[in-house]
Amino acid sequence: MKYAFIRDAASAHSIVTLCRVLSVSSSGFYDWLDRPMSTTAAKNRQLTTKIRCFHKASNDIYGAPRLQRDLSDDGQHVSRQRVSRLMKEAGDLSPNINTMTWMRFPINLRLRRSQD
Repeated sequence: MKYAFIRDAASAHSIVTLCRVLSVSSSGFYDWLDRPMSTTAAKNRQLTTKIRCFHKASNDIYGAPRLQRDLSDDGQHVSRQRVSRLMKEAGDLSPNINTMTWMRFPINLRLRRSQD
């Protein structure tokens, strides 16, 4: 987390100063910078891409349980908790509450509620 902040703030401040302020070694930062992406992180990135595709195909309605089922049908067997965590980390993959509310109530109920 600190290293990512240093990477992002390096354009405004020197790396040595940022490392000193955050109490990390500059050699540790450069080692982290050159380190390849872990296999788990690469798989999570690939899964997030698939989740985005399935989520977009459902008109941004499906939540983690249905997306997990879609991934399973596609041959990617992952837990619902992992799908939920990846959706949360992606930030823009939560179901649209307004769309879900409209789907929940039939049209005649919506009209009656708006007249009250």
